[in-house]
Amino acid sequence: MKQTHCLSIFLVITILAIAVPVNGQNSTGNEGCNFCFRGKPKGKCCSFLIFETGFLYYGIAESGIRRGTDDLLFTADLGLMFNNKGSSALGGSFHISAYNNFKSFGFGPRYRKWLGKGVALDLSPRLLIAGTGNGSYPGFAFSAALAVNEWFSIDAYLDIVPYERQNYLGPSNFETVKETQTALYLGASGRGWVALITSTIIIMVAIELSN
Repeated sequence: MKQTHCLSIFLVITILAIAVPVNGQNSTGNEGCNFCFRGKPKGKCCSFLIFETGFLYYGIAESGIRRGTDDLLFTADLGLMFNNKGSSALGGSFHISAYNNFKSFGFGPRYRKWLGKGVALDLSPRLLIAGTGNGSYPGFAFSAALAVNEWFSIDAYLDIVPYERQNYLGPSNFETVKETQTALYLGASGRGWVALITSTIIIMVAIELSN
């Protein structure tokens, strides 16, 4: 029941984050309103695509359940945002994160504040609804990013995921232990066209790490 409530709440918030600005644009008319592949402030774009791929390195972790010799986290987001009348935008995105053989999938709303001169601040909470490995979902993630000209961004990423592990107590005797891991990552993401380049690099790195 708790999982259903979390999913419902995040789904409603994400839908509202997209529907509210769309309704506002429709009520004021959409003359000269453009859709952009690369995000720009109001006046240049009414709506724009969110396409990001990034590399992050974990800085703080409470437990070592997922940690090994490779500490890179790869992330990808695909979504849509709509500029408001002021210097902000609302929207939502689908999200994937991957570390070694562990992958998480989720979605969430997103808020953007245009700071001027091509710089923007993005804030995005996410509900992680499924994944591989020993994760026990749902989990949560939150990211804050400072984007420059929608080409790249400096990112901070926090995830909180419940896990289950088996403690060996003797022959055919195991104890299931439930833990919650909290980890903070720092890194950078490519955006728009640059995300295509970083996607290629991520695939190459993933292949190398798997060998």
